[in-house]
Amino acid sequence: MEQLISALTRFEARNNISAAVIVHSDWSFGLIEFWTNEDLGSFDSFDSLLKFLSETQYELDDRGVCLSPCKIKQNIIN
Repeated sequence: MEQLISALTRFEARNNISAAVIVHSDWSFGLIEFWTNEDLGSFDSFDSLLKFLSETQYELDDRGVCLSPCKIKQNIIN
């Protein structure tokens, strides 16, 4: 549980977003934006949820606010 809370806290700070985790009875997971209920993803395992929380960066506007609807930032390699 501590690992999840820590990853969620870092995810929220990095993306300037509030998120909620949904745990299903089959141990799959959902992630939603807390205030708008925007679907941020579905995950078939705890590990895949943690990976998403640790690695995902959303696009932010000029003020550092997450765009709505949320868009994953694409890394462009030249």
